[in-house]
Amino acid sequence: MHSDGIKITPPYVFFSTKDIGVTVAIRTARGDAVIAMDVTVNDFSRMLASLRITPASEIAIVDQTNHVVAYPDQGRLFVNEKNHSRLSSLEELGIPVFDYLVSNNISKDVLISFNDSNKDWYGLIAPVSDFASSNFKILIAIPSRELLEGVWDH
Repeated sequence: MHSDGIKITPPYVFFSTKDIGVTVAIRTARGDAVIAMDVTVNDFSRMLASLRITPASEIAIVDQTNHVVAYPDQGRLFVNEKNHSRLSSLEELGIPVFDYLVSNNISKDVLISFNDSNKDWYGLIAPVSDFASSNFKILIAIPSRELLEGVWDH
């Protein structure tokens, strides 16, 4: 009630469904109520799958501790432990181009080109939203050959 703008919680287990997700909330214009919506990490992941720019592009949303909140391959989102599941860490996801972006302290919102495993890539780390209070960031890596395919063929 005392905050301006959109607020996004850290991921947590929903009591009713046992799904992992976040709550997105905003105070109404009159300031006398809050509207909130729960979004599962599976919902985020389905959305990301539709945003892939090329077939081999990699895209993920991570939190401030580099736990994967969304990834198109939903089967890799969770690590099963004895009595529960938890979100995979970026390291556990095992995508080398993401490791490169994070370990090389790439500036947010700066598109870079790099080589990983003898393949040229373009990469970017950006906040999920400039208008929401969250610590989520999106990681995007696109093989340059796929991105520039039409250019190289002419």
